[in-house]
Amino acid sequence: QRMGKPCPEADFISQQVYWLRVTVLLIATVVDQVVENGIAPRLMGHLTGVHPVWVVMAILAGAKIAGLLGVVLAVPIASTVKDVMEIYKPKRLPSMEISESKDL
Repeated sequence: QRMGKPCPEADFISQQVYWLRVTVLLIATVVDQVVENGIAPRLMGHLTGVHPVWVVMAILAGAKIAGLLGVVLAVPIASTVKDVMEIYKPKRLPSMEISESKDL
């Protein structure tokens, strides 16, 4: 072996390490996307009673309006707005069901 050139095994190992890094990065990105866009909104929606779509929309609106502080406060504000709307929502009368009478 010459002193200036690395051995072929070192080149092979560095290629393996490169592809391992790429694979780990791709898997981490996929897992992060699934958690952030699928599981987290459902969990927040379940805990707060706000539909997951509204959770995502509230977070996006909060980010646009107030940046990081808006993201942090978006779900609690959306939950509060939902609760207030439910309090002041007009009450519906029970539906009039037509039942079949059995007396013939």
